[in-house]
Amino acid sequence: MKKLLIVAASCLIVFGTAQVYAADEAAGKDRKADPSKTAASDTSVAKKGKAQTLCPVMGGEIDKNLYVDVKGKRIYVCCKGCVGMVKADPGKYIKILEDQGVEIEKAPASSSK
Repeated sequence: MKKLLIVAASCLIVFGTAQVYAADEAAGKDRKADPSKTAASDTSVAKKGKAQTLCPVMGGEIDKNLYVDVKGKRIYVCCKGCVGMVKADPGKYIKILEDQGVEIEKAPASSSK
């Protein structure tokens, strides 16, 4: 019985560790730096940020049909629930995107109809 308990506990530890590692990989966190990506080869990113692909509220993949235009910028979100969050505190989400190195799209000039 004691051996069975030890085996079960070991399996839980291994499974839990694998889940954490998989979650880190899914979030794009590398355990070590990629030597093929040097500062010299990344100059385009330094000059121009990356395009927004993740929602600044929930972190999910963005839906290009859902966005908020504030302060001359277009912030994409993943769902309708996030639209209200961005409208409530746009500065917070602009900062999140900028901290991630995202170049936020400019909102098109509004046309008066």
